[in-house]
Amino acid sequence: QPLVTAVNQPGFGLHLDAAGMTLSNDSSDVIVAAGAWLRHFHISEPHLAPLAPETAVSRHADFALALARARYPGWTSIEMKRTESYRADVTAALD
Repeated sequence: QPLVTAVNQPGFGLHLDAAGMTLSNDSSDVIVAAGAWLRHFHISEPHLAPLAPETAVSRHADFALALARARYPGWTSIEMKRTESYRADVTAALD
């Protein structure tokens, strides 16, 4: 975040990624701290694996609540690699 505050331009912001946050052991507090500097959020699993139901109800729900607390009005996107069962994976992720 120090870089985005140093640049201090509306078109330059912070892009957060759930998988990266998970791999770095970051808590959802990072999202809240990003506040108005947050420009995009990836809903993802480590190594771009399909979203797992057991993490969707825990970690991703926590991230969603943090996005709401940060009053993030922007875009989120589901990011995962294509698998043999990609249609089912996408449907499950949307659910």
